[in-house]
Amino acid sequence: MKCQWGPVDCLISESLISLPWTMWQWKLDAYVTPAATGDSCASLIISKSEYDGIENRSDKVFEERSGFYSRQIFRQPDGSMLWLLTETRTGKSVLAYRVSGNFDRIELLKDDTQTAGQAAFEYMSRMAVYSAINSGVVTFHGALVEYNGNGIIIAAPSETGKTTHARLWRDSLGAIIINGDNSCCFLKNGVWTGFGIPWCGTSGENINRSVPICALVTLERSETNKVEKLDGMEAFKETLPVLQCPVWDTQLSEKSLNGLDSFINDVPVYRLKCRPDRDSVETLKKALNL
Repeated sequence: MKCQWGPVDCLISESLISLPWTMWQWKLDAYVTPAATGDSCASLIISKSEYDGIENRSDKVFEERSGFYSRQIFRQPDGSMLWLLTETRTGKSVLAYRVSGNFDRIELLKDDTQTAGQAAFEYMSRMAVYSAINSGVVTFHGALVEYNGNGIIIAAPSETGKTTHARLWRDSLGAIIINGDNSCCFLKNGVWTGFGIPWCGTSGENINRSVPICALVTLERSETNKVEKLDGMEAFKETLPVLQCPVWDTQLSEKSLNGLDSFINDVPVYRLKCRPDRDSVETLKKALNL
């Protein structure tokens, strides 16, 4: 099965499609394109491979703990990476993937989560986002909203209120939420364009749709609603924390940072200090001249 999001062509192998999963394939339905003729046309291939149970954990490049689980990445002798979701208490891996060194292949090796494929699919989110860097994509941790043909990125760390603010745009002004968690952008005919991807975090909101970006807005909680336009180094410092890139991979990080530099030179960056109310939407709408 061939899928496409933005400039990324993805082949989902039969080995993965044929698994008795019920919780993930529908997320790809909107992204399916005519059948591909071969691997050469894909910038990303996702498949299922046999797992030999051998886990080389000697070269750890990344670890992130959350609740009862730990996300870990280990560089393998052949240059590929072993991605694991591990139970913190037991040290047992419940999800395992092999990702090629240049991020053009993702292989599911093991899924012991008993979630009908849901956890296995969602865990691929960062892998897919990092793979897209090779296609010139810059991704921010934020909601991508479309209002009257204008794309607005509402970016913020988790639990800051980006989902609430995006839904205020939707509910009060009829805006469209293209993606509630990942704002993916690339230069299309000289214009930074945002597009949907099948992964959208816990927001549950994603649409296969693209829109030219008119602004990136970072959120900061406040008792008053106020918009500040940011320029130069201030804009770079504000957007860097919400940029999604593998900090442990020098080559991809450099590509992503170059993309960020180009993005903030072309797209206005704002900071919105706000309350979670409709007036914050009106304040931002006025500042953006929409």
